[in-house]
Amino acid sequence: MIALEQADYSDAIVFADSLSRALGGRLEGGTRNVARRAGLATVLLSAIEALPGMPDFYFQAVGSGAGAIGVHEAARRLVEAGVGETPPRLMLCQNAAMAPLYDAWHGTRTRQAPLSAPPQVFAPELTNRHPPYGTRGGVRDCLVESAGDMLVADRTTADAARALFADLEHIDIEPAAAVAVACLRQSVADQTVPRDATVLLNITGGGRRRIAEQALLSPAAPVSVVPAADWRSGEPPVGLLRNCAVLQ
Repeated sequence: MIALEQADYSDAIVFADSLSRALGGRLEGGTRNVARRAGLATVLLSAIEALPGMPDFYFQAVGSGAGAIGVHEAARRLVEAGVGETPPRLMLCQNAAMAPLYDAWHGTRTRQAPLSAPPQVFAPELTNRHPPYGTRGGVRDCLVESAGDMLVADRTTADAARALFADLEHIDIEPAAAVAVACLRQSVADQTVPRDATVLLNITGGGRRRIAEQALLSPAAPVSVVPAADWRSGEPPVGLLRNCAVLQ
């Protein structure tokens, strides 16, 4: 494992791409990888097996939006196959403290995305600073086609949602999932989502606390720590490349 000093989620993506290129690797492609999107969409396929039909709404916390795009694409294919009449409305959720997709969708972005994620962000895994919003088939197109919306939740409401989920479902959830639960709660409270609607809520992670109660967890130690000055240069350090070449 490689750790970057003073970096955020987007910085790690850029560095991983540069390291892969330097080692002669093939980039995975991110959101543009059709296989990745199809894999992320299996959450909808699993739900369809258990539901009487297509859900009315789909809630998920997003950084890049790859999973939501994949779900929308799968929903369109299901509709074409006769499963349901319309894809679910995409209700995509982000941190209130840093919400580039929300800002772009609602037209509230008055400046470029911040250089790094602010430290008060509740769910750092949602801090992709360069999501595929305006690209063809990207987040904007999927929101328009599904009559969806972008939502945000702050730390207080997300914390409350996480506690409520643990109380009702008896399992702890990760911060990103708590953001989605908080947005769903608010959407029901303001009647955006009718109480009799069928909702697919994607809980994108959980169970860490339960596992810790049942087993001794050992945090993964980084094999190499890259100083901020080195990864910001745009080129992987020579020493790191040597180590990676040995591991190859």
